[in-house]
Amino acid sequence: MQPMEKQWRLVFIALAGIITILLPALSSAYGQTGDEWLQMLYGRDIWDYFFDNDTQALGYDTLLPRYHGMETQFKGQELYGGMFDFGTEILHRWFPSIPHLVLRHFCNALTNVVLIISTGLIARRLANRWSVGVLALLLVLFSPRIFGEGMNNPKDIPFAAGFALAVYSVLAFLQDGEKNKWRHAVLLALGFGLAFGVRAAGGLLFFAYVVVMFLLWLFLQKESRSSWWSDKKVRNRSLLIIAGSILAGYVLGLLTWPWGLESPIGHPIESLQGMTNRETKIHTLFEGRYQWNYAMPWYYELKWIIISNPVSVILGTLLFAVLGILGRKKTGNFTLLFVLFSALFPLVYMMYKHSSVYDTWRHVFFVYPFWVVMAALGWMYLNDFIQEKMAKGQEVKERYIGHGIALLVLFPAIMWTVRSHPNQYVYFNELVGGIRGANGQYELDYYYNSSQQQVNWMLKNVPHNPNRKTLVLANMGGFGPNCLHGDTANLGTGYLSYPRMGTMTWDYYMLFPRLIPEGLVKSKSWLPQNAVNVVKVDGVPLSALIKRTDTNDIAAEHAMAAKDFNAAATYYGLHLKSEPNNTIMMLNYANALAQGNHLPEAVAVLQQVTKINPEDMNAWQFLAQLYQAMGNQAAAQDANSRAQAIASELQEEEP
Repeated sequence: MQPMEKQWRLVFIALAGIITILLPALSSAYGQTGDEWLQMLYGRDIWDYFFDNDTQALGYDTLLPRYHGMETQFKGQELYGGMFDFGTEILHRWFPSIPHLVLRHFCNALTNVVLIISTGLIARRLANRWSVGVLALLLVLFSPRIFGEGMNNPKDIPFAAGFALAVYSVLAFLQDGEKNKWRHAVLLALGFGLAFGVRAAGGLLFFAYVVVMFLLWLFLQKESRSSWWSDKKVRNRSLLIIAGSILAGYVLGLLTWPWGLESPIGHPIESLQGMTNRETKIHTLFEGRYQWNYAMPWYYELKWIIISNPVSVILGTLLFAVLGILGRKKTGNFTLLFVLFSALFPLVYMMYKHSSVYDTWRHVFFVYPFWVVMAALGWMYLNDFIQEKMAKGQEVKERYIGHGIALLVLFPAIMWTVRSHPNQYVYFNELVGGIRGANGQYELDYYYNSSQQQVNWMLKNVPHNPNRKTLVLANMGGFGPNCLHGDTANLGTGYLSYPRMGTMTWDYYMLFPRLIPEGLVKSKSWLPQNAVNVVKVDGVPLSALIKRTDTNDIAAEHAMAAKDFNAAATYYGLHLKSEPNNTIMMLNYANALAQGNHLPEAVAVLQQVTKINPEDMNAWQFLAQLYQAMGNQAAAQDANSRAQAIASELQEEEP
């Protein structure tokens, strides 16, 4: 090993040590995600399966009484492995004094450490340079989406970590042969076990990667493989160790997956089939339009990767594509084709199958290490190209100009990672104007991460009520005691959808621009004026905390139920002084006015609604009815046309 390579190796080890300490230490600042409550219950169900003879974890088509009304949320849950959820449930029972979410996020951060280090090691292996490994490590570390979701995404990050570690281990086997074989075997078993044990369907995809790696290596790396492949005894022993390691990982994943244990071969295959096209329907904001997750444009994942990762990574991949033909003389055809396959094959396959997708590109995080490796290699190719031009045939001292340019271009993402803490995952790069340019066009805090900052504010600022708990409701599924990290003496929690926020008594309401009227989000007018605390990043609001200042909305509901429409209109009007942009309340106000035969006033209110939310189909339909009743045929026809246009657009989204 050359002297500079030894120094780069030490730098890599030092960085790996730092992030192993730093990331878990930061993890407690991150909020409960939108489906983490479900994963916690799944972990408890697996515990109950093994220790209390409970059968819920074997399938969720039929729910036990404790989950009544949660059929949609639990549907297909058994398709997922239970390694992370069951593992953290065990730790929670061993250490009950540690808040469950704190413990889960600590473990989540550790899996992200595995993902980051494995990415760097893959790059180092393929380039045979520790400097490239360091660059890849930094590129993935300061990819804000990975940094942020690495703290509280219990499916995609652990799966990606296990997948990357398993790929690295097979690559190390191919390159080293007999050397360090048992270390590689253990890492392969652990990596594949983690990937398969979190998402069994994706774990099976690893077999395709292994086959492709072996075929490419056999046909394209003849010189490097001759050292051990030509020895039949050594070759067979090595292949047996690899197969045994994968089998051990398979068993390891099954041990924490009750449904998988019921049919160790059949159920993993069913999981793969079920995951290819999930039946879950999600309406998500993409390119300024709300679209169904099963009817997204073919380029959905690809675009998300391009606009929500550092420009340094995107430019690096372009350099890889442009300079790869020249660079392959040093790194070989195996590296070129293997990295391209690893980064693109799952995406192309999803496009071909028209697979259902979810918010952003989180379910394909496992391909991102290979995008980063492409980028690191691309910057290395540029560095070598510049160095060769500078040398002009003479031997010169090694320079790292390409690496320096890569880090310079990465600097904005580094600064974002620091200043946006703990909301790194809402990052958008300069190609779409950052988060300001993406606001109203793409989902931001879709995972409700900023809930922890709102909770921290309440724990600090909400005064203690000696008579009762202060009730905090939210339009965030699963908002419960776990979100308070055990500090439940003063606050009570619960879920209440945005349309129903005026139907119940609460003290504070935590509002996220998710699953609320679409036009409010697209027009950026969802933020209530009476919010007492707003979590923002670069001036863009992610969530708001509303303090109830009156109960006129509830009084209006009671008046409507009693058919006292004039009183209801009065109460609605009073309440709207504190929430002037609440279009749900305004529709109710217009209804009360219309029922009380105050049609012009009702029309005026509905006109305000359509200004705030031009895509409110209900408002346009209501306007058409009122104009018709008032004899204004032209206005009625125009309002009806607007309503039909919106309805047609919604129908076009259905495949």
